[in-house]
Amino acid sequence: MNPPKVNIGDWIKIQTDEKNPGINGYVFNVSPEGDRLYVGYLQNNVKPIKEPVCWTGAFWKFEYDGPNGSYLKGSDAEVVKKGPYR
Repeated sequence: MNPPKVNIGDWIKIQTDEKNPGINGYVFNVSPEGDRLYVGYLQNNVKPIKEPVCWTGAFWKFEYDGPNGSYLKGSDAEVVKKGPYR
């Protein structure tokens, strides 16, 4: 299945499997094909992190197993900390 249309500034769910409700991720970058994103999320509900995710055909998941992100700072961190609940 093709990835859903996602734009910079959208919020998505990042899952580990189809049954997992996932966590919220803020889209910072979208690949030209639309199947790979860089998203910001709160690690352990505390630290704002930016990390790549990919489309599995059914859901968005972290591209790498284990830590592979970088800390967000400034206004990017604030957007992620506020979450999609505005």
